[in-house]
Amino acid sequence: MSPTLVLTGEQTVRQPDEHRLNYQGYALFFTGNLYAGDDGFAIHLYEQFKDIPLPRKPDIYCCGVKGLAMVDTFRPFKKLVVIDALRGLGQVGEIFRVDLLNENLSQWSGAPVSAHDIGIIETIEIVRHLFPQHLPAEIILIGVDIGNRDMMGTTLSAEIFAALTPVAKMIYKELESGSRFQQGNASPETIESRGVL
Repeated sequence: MSPTLVLTGEQTVRQPDEHRLNYQGYALFFTGNLYAGDDGFAIHLYEQFKDIPLPRKPDIYCCGVKGLAMVDTFRPFKKLVVIDALRGLGQVGEIFRVDLLNENLSQWSGAPVSAHDIGIIETIEIVRHLFPQHLPAEIILIGVDIGNRDMMGTTLSAEIFAALTPVAKMIYKELESGSRFQQGNASPETIESRGVL
């Protein structure tokens, strides 16, 4: 399955706020419930990423279904990549990449985007309004639509399992490309050579 890159709605390229704290480092947030079937998609990826060398040495967080508690994890990163299971955006197994700071998110207000609790969009809005000094320069959401099926256990369905490798490669590519605000030298190594998945 080839990754589907989806950007919808109006976009306004956001410039970093020079008066805030200096942007530092990169981070990966993996969110989901490992014991709720396909909702644990990102946690399966976390298990693959947590112990391997990665470009730009990102901070890696297993956020589970922390919801509002995830606000405390935000820092002024150069780039934050969030991996999540989604609902209601497309077909089951469809992969989405969304620039969360330049996308018009008002169209998603009230939509069932995150598959659990308070999602990343709501969390970003809270950080933006209450803790703007902790807002990263760039936030990319990579997610897979898991549909409306409710599952229990740690096993992924065939459609969602098939998305693991394409999403892993997209995460790696996001790290290699660096931040559009502060570019650096990308690692030439591929995700295959790192032994992910």
